[in-house]
Amino acid sequence: ISAQSVTYDNKRQIYIAEDDVVVTGGKTRLEADYVEFSNQTKDAFARGNVLLISGGDSITCNSMQINLATEIGTISKGSIFIQKNNFHIDGENIKKTGKFSYSAEKGSITSCPGDVPDWKISGRDITVTLDGYGTARHTVLWAKKMPVAYSPYLMFPVKTKRQTGFLIPMLTSSDRKGFEYDQPFFWAINRHTDATFYADYMADRGVKLGAEYRYVLSSATKGSIHV
Repeated sequence: ISAQSVTYDNKRQIYIAEDDVVVTGGKTRLEADYVEFSNQTKDAFARGNVLLISGGDSITCNSMQINLATEIGTISKGSIFIQKNNFHIDGENIKKTGKFSYSAEKGSITSCPGDVPDWKISGRDITVTLDGYGTARHTVLWAKKMPVAYSPYLMFPVKTKRQTGFLIPMLTSSDRKGFEYDQPFFWAINRHTDATFYADYMADRGVKLGAEYRYVLSSATKGSIHV
């Protein structure tokens, strides 16, 4: 633990750190303005400009109650970034139910950065398990600031390994093409080859189909074919 001020409460058996607080251990790093930490239980309470980094993933929030060993806890008004598949999860009351799983009573999910992403899914009772699936109820699909579709229930993949299936769609809108929905499908053929098929719907121009085939036979032999 490092901070401008660190004291120990004998009665509660916790460290109290204030101002420029950094708590590190293994691949986990916790930064905040104020932290209470028990070295026995590994429980931590943090508030003010909170940043938790675990491996390549990060959480920013107003306040957090978490066990740094199990990485289970609650996050108040937070944003989660999952690096492996570029997922952003925002919510007012998020629970970290494990090292690789999250839930939120109300929030949004996207793979696009920025305050106004190209697309996002908002909903209630959201659950996300890395290398598994995510679910949400009463979901709305947004194209930037415009709601475009509603579903009472939605299940979506949250995979980090190569696996055949639909990829995250791209939603855009322009004066030349109108509303555009691009749905790619990935085919993991084997360890050395794969392919992606595209179906691009443009409201003002129709449907455009495409495909990309990729192969890697060795470090010196690789390539791709676009159709």
